[in-house]
Amino acid sequence: MLSKQNISPFQTYIIHKPLKIYLKKIAKNIDQHLTDSILRRCPDKTVGITFSGGVDSGYIAQKFRELDKDFICYNLAYSDHYNEYDRITQITSNLKLKVKKFIVTPQQLIENIYNTNSLNSEPIAFNDAALQLLWKAAKDDGINTMFEGGGADHLFLGMNSYQKVLKARRIFDLLKSIKLQKLTILCLSLLSHHELRKLTINYKNWESGLPTYIKRIYSHTNYKSDFENQVYELGVARFWSEFTSTFNSHDPRLFFTYQTINMDPEEHFYTPSEQQLALGLFPVSPYWSEELVSLALSIPPDLKLKNGKTKYILRKAAAINSAEKYWELPKIGLDNSFNYICNSKEGKDWQNSLHKSIMNSEVYAILKTQLSVNSLDLNLLIPLSIWIDAHLDS
Repeated sequence: MLSKQNISPFQTYIIHKPLKIYLKKIAKNIDQHLTDSILRRCPDKTVGITFSGGVDSGYIAQKFRELDKDFICYNLAYSDHYNEYDRITQITSNLKLKVKKFIVTPQQLIENIYNTNSLNSEPIAFNDAALQLLWKAAKDDGINTMFEGGGADHLFLGMNSYQKVLKARRIFDLLKSIKLQKLTILCLSLLSHHELRKLTINYKNWESGLPTYIKRIYSHTNYKSDFENQVYELGVARFWSEFTSTFNSHDPRLFFTYQTINMDPEEHFYTPSEQQLALGLFPVSPYWSEELVSLALSIPPDLKLKNGKTKYILRKAAAINSAEKYWELPKIGLDNSFNYICNSKEGKDWQNSLHKSIMNSEVYAILKTQLSVNSLDLNLLIPLSIWIDAHLDS
């Protein structure tokens, strides 16, 4: 159980130390903890790095180069639809990295979603299925250990969605202070734009006292308070209660980090770990050490989201021993492979076929009844449908 002692006395510290000194101290601590974490987990043989060229995986590669360890970076691309080659060329030149690039087709991804779901004990999302193709390539090269940046986004507030939520929250608090929040919610409710619908749901939830939480998937249906309360009670209430009582705080930024500490082992590590272990690979996320997790909780959120930058303090740590400008570049990461699939003719045909099958399934009928809605987002049910079919005979 986390305790108040995990929270850094930030306000007290900067009375005695200038902010720049504090930033430098925290960045050095991150850098040292990441070094220690990699050294503890790195075998005496060549390892692989699941590599995008962004801060998370790029920082790991930089550390391996500093430590003079043998490694190969593996990068996944979706043809011309999505690749990170410009960034990779830049960091490869700076650090002299060995990067293997793999381009996958929509048909390969379609076939692999069936394979991954037959292996896994839970439904597999499309990006995890896509990454399995990269992990297979690493295994074929004789790699037994794969390092990746899992957890860094959430521990150091790296998601762009956090920035949007915080801006929306600040506006809501301002509206509430001048007693205009209810009128604003009413006006927003009359508009049909998808992003405004999401904003309406958040504002209605905040007005009802429900907190923001990570990984929220917004329905295309209208806001229903009963449904919102059910989601909260099932997936958020326990974490919110523990957080507020432990830290005496309602800061949504700190709550994102706290919720990650509790949920990431399942949500962000179990699925890829199970996939890699099925291939005979040992997965490692060096950010998920006890020291780095504790440090991430102690860092004031203002140092994680700062000057319009996500993962601000992690970028500063990565820049200690390299050019700072590179680590200031915008966030990148694996694009949505499902969109890539469905932008192809074979992908559209496959999607339509699955939609028909799902609408005739028992799961669809049960969910419609339980959720009391007229329609469900069929795309969200595709991995579940494939997983159920793969395990019917098990």
